[in-house]
Amino acid sequence: SSSKSLLTHLVQIAFLAVSFLCSFTHSHGIHSTMGIKLYFSTVSSNLEMKKQQQRIEMVLSSKKIDFEILDVAASDEYKAKMREIIGNPRALPPQIFNEDTYCGTFEQFEESVENEELTTFLKMK
Repeated sequence: SSSKSLLTHLVQIAFLAVSFLCSFTHSHGIHSTMGIKLYFSTVSSNLEMKKQQQRIEMVLSSKKIDFEILDVAASDEYKAKMREIIGNPRALPPQIFNEDTYCGTFEQFEESVENEELTTFLKMK
């Protein structure tokens, strides 16, 4: 059982390391004063969710918009805050915020990109 305990500790340490790295602000330049926050899950078997999260990161990075990833899989506090602000106790990531102001879902994000209204969607104007 000591090897099982050691393995459990190693898994927890690895998980914390990944969470710590993921919580750093992704810095890309021009809109550095904005507080775009992406509530993501780094631990998900849901391929669609992973694709959505990658798409959001790609679009924001390509437009040089700073963002911070908050991993709901690493923090019940992040998950609770995300759901509280949205007002939906079952809300799932990815969800997009400007500081503590809710911007919307992945679908709404995609629509804003297609309509060239991303800065409006992100409440940057």
